[in-house]
Amino acid sequence: MSACFDGEVTFHDCDNAMMFLHGGSDDAGFVQIIQGRISDPERFRHFMEQPMDALQEARPEIIGGTIAMEPDGWFTQTVCFRSEEEAREGEKKELPDEIQQQYQEEMASVQEVKYLDLHHPWFSSAKGSERR
Repeated sequence: MSACFDGEVTFHDCDNAMMFLHGGSDDAGFVQIIQGRISDPERFRHFMEQPMDALQEARPEIIGGTIAMEPDGWFTQTVCFRSEEEAREGEKKELPDEIQQQYQEEMASVQEVKYLDLHHPWFSSAKGSERR
């Protein structure tokens, strides 16, 4: 399996994982992975458990995603988009004030953030296999 990776591989075992919006999706044409450390994991978890209707309305190109958090605050989040083009256009949009304020408050507690883009995601579920 190591031949499938360009460099060192790191594994994180997380018991604290959740989905948001419609979760992961075989329909995603682009996936962004966000990793970092949250100073207050429990607060962030409560934030992610809130209804996200306003986000879905403001950013319809986001299908959904997953987030896994370790007890020390390290997290890995996946965000599934229909396409990279739609994701990049969505990044340019101004979010409604309420969503923007909540987002900024939560991001203030995040450090060591890095983004990894999967430009051509491949899925191994039965549904994803049927598409290929």
